[in-house]
Amino acid sequence: MTEQDYTLLRTLVALAWADGSLAAGELEWIEKVMEQLQVPAEQRTQLLAAAPPLPTESELQVALPEGDDRETFLRFLLSVSLEDGETTLDELNLLKDLSHKLGVSGDALEEMRQSVLAP
Repeated sequence: MTEQDYTLLRTLVALAWADGSLAAGELEWIEKVMEQLQVPAEQRTQLLAAAPPLPTESELQVALPEGDDRETFLRFLLSVSLEDGETTLDELNLLKDLSHKLGVSGDALEEMRQSVLAP
């Protein structure tokens, strides 16, 4: 697993923990990603034990250097945040912080949120 992969995985786990608990659907997404990245069992346990700190702005920008990749990742995170039925205020605030760090406007994030909500 690359440092960039680890940065994105930490971001995913932090989002899932933002509301104080891991929902079954959120955990399922995380486990799929960990399986694809071949994360060792010990590291999986450590990552899931508690909410990791969010990556820094520079870590995120290294992990996602392209604007399209940034928006795709934010859409993925928005989808994961809905796994327990709704995006909580804590999750939404975390997503706003991430979008700011990634240089994605609040308006663009809201458009993404609306598109994810649309059937």
